Amino acid sequence: MSFRKQVLPLLAVFGFMSSFATLAALAAASDYDELPVPVKSVAPTYPPEMKQEKASGIVMVKISIDENGDVVDRVVAKSTRAEFDEAALAAISKWKFKPAKKDGAAVKATVTIPIKFTAES
Repeated sequence: MSFRKQVLPLLAVFGFMSSFATLAALAAASDYDELPVPVKSVAPTYPPEMKQEKASGIVMVKISIDENGDVVDRVVAKSTRAEFDEAALAAISKWKFKPAKKDGAAVKATVTIPIKFTAES
């Protein structure tokens, strides 16, 4: 299966497409035969102070996923608004994945996931 067929659906799951996210996902895709696939995702809690400002932002979270599909480490790689960082980290720690595969076996993986916060009108 081509990287494009693996990466673009993964990004669509997160509702976010940008050249930065695509590059981050492509870099990860080259390390594995199959990328990790989210099977359970938890939406972040929108910080109340950001809701009042009607602020939007994106937090790129670099995560490590073990062979069982659990998120075992997470760190903010890039953020448009630091106020969203904690909410993004809290949400992503609750996600569950079908693990990445290399040569048919589940392996640890590190990928960068975009978490989007959209201002409500």
